[in-house]
Amino acid sequence: MNLKKIIDILVFSLTILVSAQIYAQQSNESYLNVLSDPNGATVQLRGEYSLILTAPASIRQELDGEYKVMAFKRGYERWNSTVWFKQGSPDQLAIKLNPKTRFKAGLRSLLVPGWGQFYCEDKTKSLIMGISTLGAVIVFVIADNNYSSKYDDYRWSRAQLDNSSNIEDWKKYSQLVDETQRKAYDAENLRRAALGIAVGAWAYNVLDAILFFPYGEEHSFADRSKVTFELCQGAPRIVFTEKF
Repeated sequence: MNLKKIIDILVFSLTILVSAQIYAQQSNESYLNVLSDPNGATVQLRGEYSLILTAPASIRQELDGEYKVMAFKRGYERWNSTVWFKQGSPDQLAIKLNPKTRFKAGLRSLLVPGWGQFYCEDKTKSLIMGISTLGAVIVFVIADNNYSSKYDDYRWSRAQLDNSSNIEDWKKYSQLVDETQRKAYDAENLRRAALGIAVGAWAYNVLDAILFFPYGEEHSFADRSKVTFELCQGAPRIVFTEKF
């Protein structure tokens, strides 16, 4: 056997040995499989390392210890949990996302104007609803305080009239009673209008969150529905129109 054949045999044997070792190492590698229902959720893992991935995904298992995990997808509730990993051990992280609902959107807007729209990821509408409803409530509070002040003036002038001891005082306070009564009446009408607008704005905010809920098959319902807020003979009202 010549030297060339001996070298070829040694090279071939060394290649086989190295390949076998690499295959053995790859076979022993562990992977973390991240699954989500539905697919396509964005998953963030924060611990010793920070990772962001889109499920389903498979990564080599090099995580160890406690990790904060958050998953989210448009139209679904956020998912948060704490998970413990062991480096080198095969593992699977399965995430189940719950769909957002109109009921939760409407309930949020009922509690805080604009919250339901923020829940539906419409920040612009959320800001508009929140500011407009809050503004209407502030106007009502101002109108209510103005009415209370005007009514107190009327009660005071009425008491002075009832306690008048001469004709001059009676004429003076009689005129004042008429004036304060008229101002109190006007303030009461303004207060009622402000209350109607505030209630209407709040109700519109809730109906908007429910009727125009943007996710799933219910989206078609919003396309054929229309809600408007208008005044009828000085009184606010909400008009709902449905196309068939």
